[in-house]
Amino acid sequence: MLERTLAVDPAGLPVSGLDFGALVSRHSPLASGERSSYERAAGTRKAESFVCIVRRMPRVQVYLPDKLYAALKERGLPASELLQEAVEAELRRQQLNEEADRYLAELMVEVGDPSPRERARATAIARRIREHAVAHPA
Repeated sequence: MLERTLAVDPAGLPVSGLDFGALVSRHSPLASGERSSYERAAGTRKAESFVCIVRRMPRVQVYLPDKLYAALKERGLPASELLQEAVEAELRRQQLNEEADRYLAELMVEVGDPSPRERARATAIARRIREHAVAHPA
């Protein structure tokens, strides 16, 4: 895998003029901690804490309906960032649903199935919540 090395300050911000601009393998002298040719030529000391390795992300092809693509381009929205956020949100949603299912299964073992009266009460509460959400959208 190829990596790009970039000099950054302790806050993580790029240091102007020190972009090594080199693609190096994981086993190169630069990756192993030796001074780069840039550092040797500039007479600078090695600054291990100031080097950040940026890896290339895998690419994915996504198909969008024409209207959605046109709206995205018309607004100049960053498709890649939006897709990353959407995938992260969906994965988080699924994780939370799985955790809730596990909790409910444990709860069912602990307290047993709800009675018909408890189910009716829960259904009425859920209906009131839905009606309230429809009547008062956020």
